[in-house]
Amino acid sequence: MSTRFRRRFGVAGTAITACVLLLSGISSSAAAAAPAGSSCTSLTLAQAQARILTDVNAARTAAGVAPLTENPPLSAVATKWSQKQAKAASMSHNPNYSTEIPPGWSRAAENVATGQTVANVTTAWMNSSGHRANILNAAYTHIGIGIGCSAAGRPYYTQNFGAYTRTPGTAAAPQGVKAAAGQESATVSWSTLTYTGTQTLTGFTVTANPGGITATASGSARSIQVAGLTPGTAYTFTVTSTNAFGVSPASTASASVTPTALPVATPTGAPKPAPTPTTPANPADAFAVKAHVQSIGWMDGYGTTGRGLRLEALTLTQRTDLVICARAHVQTVGWMSISCTSGTGTSITLGTTGRALRMEALELWSPGAAIWAEAHVQSVGWQGVRRSSAPGEHITIGTTGRALRMEAVRLWP
Repeated sequence: MSTRFRRRFGVAGTAITACVLLLSGISSSAAAAAPAGSSCTSLTLAQAQARILTDVNAARTAAGVAPLTENPPLSAVATKWSQKQAKAASMSHNPNYSTEIPPGWSRAAENVATGQTVANVTTAWMNSSGHRANILNAAYTHIGIGIGCSAAGRPYYTQNFGAYTRTPGTAAAPQGVKAAAGQESATVSWSTLTYTGTQTLTGFTVTANPGGITATASGSARSIQVAGLTPGTAYTFTVTSTNAFGVSPASTASASVTPTALPVATPTGAPKPAPTPTTPANPADAFAVKAHVQSIGWMDGYGTTGRGLRLEALTLTQRTDLVICARAHVQTVGWMSISCTSGTGTSITLGTTGRALRMEALELWSPGAAIWAEAHVQSVGWQGVRRSSAPGEHITIGTTGRALRMEAVRLWP
């Protein structure tokens, strides 16, 4: 079997841009390029990659250089290119590898070869001064290894090297973080960077400074409200993103914003906003309420006071056409998803049961009416009534970031 191999010299991050054009479209058709293990080696792709990695790191160890870490996103690029070479039955370098491998590298390189066995391809590269230089370069931290078999059973090999300060493929830090102040809250927004081969983002975490209050959002979100902030305190916010390979570095902090206080009323007796035909003044007329309380379980009403029992969950059942929306902040969970009633007789359940977790705060609003609410909190007592100033405005009761249980709540439409 004849042997050929080529080396693309390592390049610094600033030197590669001049030769990068567009990402190539690569077919991985099995009919044209058989996967490793089917026709040119008895090993599976994973076994062949492991053997080459072992041989490379043995050479580096012998030279006094730290071993490389195989990285799945790098290997995906290398494998895709090996399959393209195998399909074409022609060895060549990938002109776009520097943009296809995960971003964040300070130096990158590529080795290719054909005609060798898995067991001796590393020896062949090591016998070539240029390929050897790539393999033994102390700057590189990670490697991707790819193998493709041509229809004629000829193996094509690719190595992609990268110098990284974090795991390649982990999500990039969000960009353009902005914050807008609210009442004891702030709405934080951001954008993201993408690159060819990126893994799907699975979530974001927003952190407030000072205080360290966090809020989490799904991978498709680009904004979230951070509640439980102290009025009059200036906050900045950073955001991290998460994918299957890990958590990104924190973003650049937003400009500072200062939340305002929620309106607080201290009426005598039950608050009675001017009723309308669809906005009852008596809470019992609007909702049927059940509370799940520590050591008691489900009970009618909004919880207990004076007994030191945590409120764990609430169920609100709509009795009129007054819709209510809410979400709970729960111990070790944080803010849970939003739930809304959808008509007379429908219910929402907030918090958890069977997990011995305290409910710490509630965020509530009604699209059709202003609402009042008050929480009885451990070590605090009744906090004072908070009222939305208009239909649809959110109010928050309870506390976050202080590990205090809510014991009871009162709601009025």
